[in-house]
Amino acid sequence: LPGARATGAGHWEQIIESFDDEWKDLAHAIVEMYAMRTNGSYVQRKGSSIVWRYEEADLEFGATQAKEMREHLDNLLQPYPVVVNVGKGYVEIKPAGVNKGVIVEHMLDHLRVHSGGVDFVLCVGDDSADEFMFGALARRFGGGPGSPSTQGGHQGGGHQLGLGGLSVGG
Repeated sequence: LPGARATGAGHWEQIIESFDDEWKDLAHAIVEMYAMRTNGSYVQRKGSSIVWRYEEADLEFGATQAKEMREHLDNLLQPYPVVVNVGKGYVEIKPAGVNKGVIVEHMLDHLRVHSGGVDFVLCVGDDSADEFMFGALARRFGGGPGSPSTQGGHQGGGHQLGLGGLSVGG
């Protein structure tokens, strides 16, 4: 289930109230079919998602399979509240509304309530899925559309927090 757990805590805090994983068996069967016909690829079945990884397969063939799989899954899973994401060497099927941005917001809220907030956040990513995380930080600390401050900073607990970005590679 999509959730978060504090270090040492014995329970998970569910982030999505009414999580329905009825779609997982159907999606898993399709993903397994692609894994069987793509040498070097494999399937990961996680708590709230299914991931097909093809980093170790022929990348051109894997990318072609990923495109075909996405179309297949988009059509098949249309009635379910899920998204199909294609990233660098993988295809992920997960509940809509579950992404790195949601967990970053959840963590920052938790830290604000339990320890007064944060003085510094280092956020690093290398994939399109990381954009949700960067967007959540931009909204929280400024520097992006819909942010509390478009001046590039945010008053947090008497401290001025700045937001900057850097893109490396392609």
